[in-house]
Amino acid sequence: MVINIAAYAAEIIRAGLESVPRGQIEAAECLGLSKWRIGWHVMLQPSIEKVYPALTSQFLLMMQASAMASQISAEELTAIANTVQSDTFRSLETYIVVAALYLVLSLFIKLVTWALGEYMFRRRRVVRRAAAQAGKAQPVAQAAHVAVQGGAA
Repeated sequence: MVINIAAYAAEIIRAGLESVPRGQIEAAECLGLSKWRIGWHVMLQPSIEKVYPALTSQFLLMMQASAMASQISAEELTAIANTVQSDTFRSLETYIVVAALYLVLSLFIKLVTWALGEYMFRRRRVVRRAAAQAGKAQPVAQAAHVAVQGGAA
């Protein structure tokens, strides 16, 4: 499972690195930045910010795919549910509880990774805040424009 997810994660990160425009790298070279600074500040940080949602999704898929590990006798949630179901003969209730636990665990992981992304990627917060302020300023500007036209007529 880890090798499979690592291959997908490597491909996601590669795509993120290729999404950095060549002009930004050339501009950083013209500014005299070292190769390390270009790699870290110009290439890696923006690309990780772009691919962070996809990496989070891969992590969630790995957590949910761990149910397949029960087929090789690994002790995890589905394997324990199989044991409880075979002891109690109440399969519907057992698997509903397991599904609810997977849902709660997925939502918790999604919330934690969202909060981590909000903390790590300050630029995303700034852009969202600026867009919200522009959205608030636009109706005010339209009202002022209408008031000026109405007053002139």
